[in-house]
Amino acid sequence: MMRGWMGEQPMGNPGNQSESNAATNHAFEHEQAHGAAFEAAQEAHEQAHAAANEANAAASAAQEAHNAVFEQFAAMTGNVDYLKNVGSFVATALDPLGIDVQVEIETPEGNRNTVKYSTRTTSSSSSSTSSTIVRDEP
Repeated sequence: MMRGWMGEQPMGNPGNQSESNAATNHAFEHEQAHGAAFEAAQEAHEQAHAAANEANAAASAAQEAHNAVFEQFAAMTGNVDYLKNVGSFVATALDPLGIDVQVEIETPEGNRNTVKYSTRTTSSSSSSTSSTIVRDEP
């Protein structure tokens, strides 16, 4: 036995060996738990990355749809088309009330366009909307 400033220390005691085995087992279990946690974190990272890519693709698709709508407005030839569209929206809003809408458009050049939106209700409670364009030129 060894005596020192810490007192008497038994050497080769079987109790120390069981403590050493317990520490080794604990380290092994800790490594396994760490490995499992690392794999779970890696999988969560990959899922988050895939979700971010999907969100980016959806955002770009929405942006493309938004651009397509504005391209459609850019294709309008001017005020006449704009007023026809406004008349169409008003006719659609007043359609459930059974009100016919007539839009008369006069351009600075003196051209007159008349667009009449009418609603015909049938007995089967379905309706059809027709529009008639009449051009009056001086």
